[in-house]
Amino acid sequence: MTLIRCRIKRLAQLTSSVKQITLESKENKFSFRPGQWVDFFPPNFENPGGYSISSSPADSELELAIREGSHPVVRWIYEDAREGDQVSIQVGGDWFLKRRKNEQKNLLLIAGGVGINPILSMLRHLSVDDDGWESITLIYSGRHWDDVLYKDESLLCLESLPQLKIKIHLTNQDFLGNLTDSRRVRFRLGRLSREVVRDFDNSETVSYLCGPPAMSDEVSSWMAKAEVNYEKWW
Repeated sequence: MTLIRCRIKRLAQLTSSVKQITLESKENKFSFRPGQWVDFFPPNFENPGGYSISSSPADSELELAIREGSHPVVRWIYEDAREGDQVSIQVGGDWFLKRRKNEQKNLLLIAGGVGINPILSMLRHLSVDDDGWESITLIYSGRHWDDVLYKDESLLCLESLPQLKIKIHLTNQDFLGNLTDSRRVRFRLGRLSREVVRDFDNSETVSYLCGPPAMSDEVSSWMAKAEVNYEKWW
């Protein structure tokens, strides 16, 4: 893998605990597959942090959304990083959106928390090339509405993907308030349940799952019992 030198173009606080970094490179075009991640090297760091990409491979800039934590690279991002800083990245990972096979009709994307990053990269890519999927469903679990990352960006994909439906589960919120269902967007309170796989024929559905380990393990066990083809990250 080749190291790519980049410049931090923008820093933005997406939520109280997640910061977005937008990178640009004048020397190299970013090349990756939707769902892949990068090793991120701040200046003078020998050991990188690994973060999933949220932008589309068709974009000229590369976006990362990083949750606050104690890792040295995360601390640098939150305490020392400035727009204009030079960093390096290296693309990696064999978890990415595969081309649809003839018998596959339904694409099920399930994300929890910052696990939306690679899933959004897939959705943005599909907005340019939907690969013939008859139905695409995004199921996204977050603690509160304010914690849900990339709300506008996910909803924007509805415009270019008429077969897309979105279901948002809020696990620690007591009421929906002014969040109301529409024909293609639904809101639910509480954790995900086995119903997430109930409506999908196992021979025609492919699922990609990315979220916290406890959620991913539970949902993947439902997938296995329902014999749904799935790929799990984390």
